[in-house]
Amino acid sequence: MGKIVGILMFAALSMAGCNSEPSMDKSKLPQPVNVVLPSTAGDSTQIAAADALGRIGQPAVAALSESLADADPIVRLQSCRALAYMGAQAKDAVPALIRTLNDPEVVVREEAADALGQIGQPATPAVPALMQMLHGQKQ
Repeated sequence: MGKIVGILMFAALSMAGCNSEPSMDKSKLPQPVNVVLPSTAGDSTQIAAADALGRIGQPAVAALSESLADADPIVRLQSCRALAYMGAQAKDAVPALIRTLNDPEVVVREEAADALGQIGQPATPAVPALMQMLHGQKQ
């Protein structure tokens, strides 16, 4: 444990120069390979918007279904959560949610699976894709 703390302290100190100014341009560093989108991703306005759309229900399903293909993984994540909140009212989103089971972000795939489960019986067409996911396979 002490060794890890020492390494972290060394890394922090080596990136700070005089007067706490960075001595290296961190923007040129490569992305870590283990970066994971946290399940609490999104700022408070995105979370509030997803909550509102989920409460609006069926009239928001088409827009949320389209948002499942957004370039921003946080938008995809929050769209899944809003659809999950709706339950069976989101049945028209089942095809888009099935596609989302192959999202590059693990947490988005998890939320899509949860949304399909919350939709319940109308999500029956998702069973084969969910079984593949259960077995660790991608479509």
